[in-house]
Amino acid sequence: MSGAVIAQAIGLALSFVLTRYYTPEDFGTLEQFAMVLGILGVLVTGKYEFAILLPKKKLEADALARLAIRIALISCGAIGILFIIFRSSIASYYNNDDWEYVSWFVGITLLGFGLTNVLNYRLNRLENYKTMSFAKALFSFVSEPSKLIFASFGVGSLGLVASVVAGHVVTTLFLLKRNSGILQIRKQLALQNEMAKEFRAYPTYNLSGSLLNRLAQWSHIALFSYFFGLAAIGYLGLCRRVAMLPLTLFSTSFSQVYFKRITSIDGAQELKENYLANLKRLLLISSGMIVAVWILPDNTMTVLFGEDWSEVLNYLRVLIFWFVANFSVSAVSFVNHRLRAQKMMFFLDLLHLVLVIIAIFIAWKLGLQELDSIKALVIAKVIYYLVHILATLRALNKNLRTNSV
Repeated sequence: MSGAVIAQAIGLALSFVLTRYYTPEDFGTLEQFAMVLGILGVLVTGKYEFAILLPKKKLEADALARLAIRIALISCGAIGILFIIFRSSIASYYNNDDWEYVSWFVGITLLGFGLTNVLNYRLNRLENYKTMSFAKALFSFVSEPSKLIFASFGVGSLGLVASVVAGHVVTTLFLLKRNSGILQIRKQLALQNEMAKEFRAYPTYNLSGSLLNRLAQWSHIALFSYFFGLAAIGYLGLCRRVAMLPLTLFSTSFSQVYFKRITSIDGAQELKENYLANLKRLLLISSGMIVAVWILPDNTMTVLFGEDWSEVLNYLRVLIFWFVANFSVSAVSFVNHRLRAQKMMFFLDLLHLVLVIIAIFIAWKLGLQELDSIKALVIAKVIYYLVHILATLRALNKNLRTNSV
């Protein structure tokens, strides 16, 4: 968590400067890039990194890590080539000429994204939290100042994207150095294949479910880009940067340690009590976040980020309900991995996507303006997270009944 706090402190501090050099349209391009990484990032490792914490033997866990890395090298190479070949079509689809150049960065950034996930899960198993924390801070130490440097050259959105790429590359190289020998991907091939079969539920259910979840998380970027343009996405992006990203990094840091903790819990009752206790704590923090956003003066964003961003607070006051719901539920959702409830997670992710599509479709049919459309989207998100909590409690109660027999 300390790494996440440092990383976000750097990003937030520089945001006050960066918004005076980069336009909402520039940040809109960065959001589109983040959308591509967010959606495709779930595919590149086959989700086998989630299983690294589960085997009792270190040899088996390392085989899973090497398997995930091998899949990432192949998938990221293929995706990167496709984006380069079809870069003109992609630029036309996004109605954004910058994608002629941004497309060249997709493959290498996805690889860094995927390897970082795998290596962090391996370090989590080894309880090397200091390295994990430093890696989170390192990403911001590299990417955030780079945005300011690129701003001096006047390269616009490409400076924002290139800075993110640099952050991923440096962080990945650092983590590889701290995971010595793990890149020997041809080692333990027989064991890798054995682990692939044993944990096949992860690519079968987790992969498709996670893809559905990411589509639900990011589809509004594509839709709002189409209906409202890059400036609108820039507003959403700043809200995500100042509120959702800090919460997400805190949630991710918490959930990684939480997952490690619950793998050692054998009692069904203790597992349920642990879930409820942590969920209550996170919901209490969320309540404080909502109050803090709503009591901000109306001119806060203008003072902090400049005249171009004066409308952002109106968006943030709506979006904060989605952000804190995501924060609270996602942080403890790893309990479903502990229960191996992959099928349930798949159907939850499917519900998530369906709710988002319905909300946006209804908003479009009613002819709602942007802010009201966001309200419809947030309502759908909150409904999904409430259903997620109820489904998780049902799974925990089922586990309790099964183990009490």
